[in-house]
Amino acid sequence: MIYWLWLSLLPNVGPILQKRLLNQFGSPEAAFYGGKTSWMGVDGIGIKTAEGIDKEKILDQAKRILEKC
Repeated sequence: MIYWLWLSLLPNVGPILQKRLLNQFGSPEAAFYGGKTSWMGVDGIGIKTAEGIDKEKILDQAKRILEKC
């Protein structure tokens, strides 16, 4: 569940890129453990977006939301 929240919170990654990440990696957890190079293998993700994902490779915000639920 926490990785789904992480995926939904990524900056500049809307539903289309989320779906592409899921298609490429199979799960949000696998996408989380990917790296810049593998994220850039997803259509529509360039270096800037990959760097943004890398900066958000922290689960703190997702944990806080999950705790509130």
